[in-house]
Amino acid sequence: MPSYPPRDEPIRKRQILRKREKELRHALSHGSSSERLEKAAEKVRFAKLKLLKATVDEFRYKPQSEELRKQWAKAETEAALWKSMPVDEIIEKYEIRKS
Repeated sequence: MPSYPPRDEPIRKRQILRKREKELRHALSHGSSSERLEKAAEKVRFAKLKLLKATVDEFRYKPQSEELRKQWAKAETEAALWKSMPVDEIIEKYEIRKS
């Protein structure tokens, strides 16, 4: 029996991303060291990139339409943004959201 049931969407990747975001927010709210914040931010980046990759791969199996191409382009652009985003910016992004 598989660990995760087969799904049409990357649900497990979303769950992992939410968990990583929660860990980063927890580290921010408890005034953790900068090293711990950086590690948590890198984990968020990795989870976000995995989710975007799964989303892009999902488009491969769907019939091509103009709307689907736009979604694919948006996911590709967002992945490039997250790859190039500095760790400090990721931390800052989640600091703003916590309030």
